[in-house]
Amino acid sequence: MVDNLSPPPATPIHFDKKFIILYWTKYYHFLDFGNIGLGGKPFVTCDRAGINSGCMATTDRNLLNESDAVIFHFRTINVSDMPPPEWRRPQQHFIFFEVESPVHTYLPALRWPSLKSYFNRTMTYRRDSDVSNIRIDSDPADRFPVNLTLKNRTVAWFVSNCHSDGVGGSWREFLVRNLSQFIPVDIYGGCATEEEKKCPNRPACNPMLGQYYRFYFCFENSLCPDYVTEKCYRPLAYDTVPVVYGGSDYSLFFPAGSYINALDFDSPESLANYLKKLMTDDELYLSYFRWRRKYVVDLAPKDSWCQLCEMLRDPKPKMYDDIGAWWSGETINQTCLMTPPKSLVNVT
Repeated sequence: MVDNLSPPPATPIHFDKKFIILYWTKYYHFLDFGNIGLGGKPFVTCDRAGINSGCMATTDRNLLNESDAVIFHFRTINVSDMPPPEWRRPQQHFIFFEVESPVHTYLPALRWPSLKSYFNRTMTYRRDSDVSNIRIDSDPADRFPVNLTLKNRTVAWFVSNCHSDGVGGSWREFLVRNLSQFIPVDIYGGCATEEEKKCPNRPACNPMLGQYYRFYFCFENSLCPDYVTEKCYRPLAYDTVPVVYGGSDYSLFFPAGSYINALDFDSPESLANYLKKLMTDDELYLSYFRWRRKYVVDLAPKDSWCQLCEMLRDPKPKMYDDIGAWWSGETINQTCLMTPPKSLVNVT
């Protein structure tokens, strides 16, 4: 006799099955999602419950029916070139992937009727995603002390998006302009006005950052919850203190005492004065590196791909009925379009 009140048997967790992850789109112009790679490359660092060789990535669309997960990079999506939703198998994951903020993505594309109840997993920077990135992990290994011999320059800013003053933007360039009235700011990248600071070869610029500068401006182009881009971790990896400006609770992303938050100051001048103090007080400045006794920065994290591989072993039913509402913040994370603080960003 069958007891109808009994719960259904649990889905078995597989440890010996190969799982296929299909990149349906490119990541910008990268077929292999940039430095993530194909085959087993994204998963070689995974070491949880024996899953280090359990997954493989491919771009072969002929494997759609055999794939356990299909990844769609939102900014590269062509709605007319996507498999119909009825093709998705019951245990298959159609994954919405994005690393930019909603402010810089084309939200109307998510309102297409064909995308309603299309995605059943998300892989973004947001902490409420099904899969998200981790860039700092525990590592008690000793490292060389910070060398202050040539660290006599104040602030560097690597930036190529020169305008963030649109709707939902952070207006960060105005904050930099205001700070420049009190401290020297060296701008590198596409927004640099001096040809020698265009810095086209970023790997060559990173050691310069660590050798000469005490601070780095990590100013986001939009003020959204959880939106912390990779540029904020670069200074930590190169012996420089990041000055952050964004919509995130940075204590959830960085070790305590490793950064300076511009929003903790009531004016550009007060922030600049504190940075001036740290230019002359070596002991206080070096206190911002105590975190290195316990942590290390990973500039090319693969943890999210390990999370994805692990998730495929224990699939659970889920669906995003309206991915546009979730991503734009209509249902949660509704502060993405927060107004830049007038105390710091004076545009008059």
